[in-house]
Amino acid sequence: MASTPCSFTAVTKRATSSRAAGTDGIGCAAAGLLCAGDFYEASGVVDYVINKHYDAYFGLNYSEVTDGLASGFVGTPGKAATYGSENQVTGMVGFRVKF
Repeated sequence: MASTPCSFTAVTKRATSSRAAGTDGIGCAAAGLLCAGDFYEASGVVDYVINKHYDAYFGLNYSEVTDGLASGFVGTPGKAATYGSENQVTGMVGFRVKF
């Protein structure tokens, strides 16, 4: 008998800073990692159980990092960059054999 369990997860993180971009008058470009930023992530998986020994699965993950949290990520404008964003989508497909 085949069945299809599914799951979904989402995460949000906001980093705030009162030390830069307003109180010091230096702005985010000079403040580096002290600037605020956001992180978002969502993932899901579907697992199709073929029988008691075999199942197939498919998963998908999306993540995005912005502003100060994006500093140093590959694809941002520079190692001290505190603007812009970087996002990534990854997937997986597989089969599992259980003994």
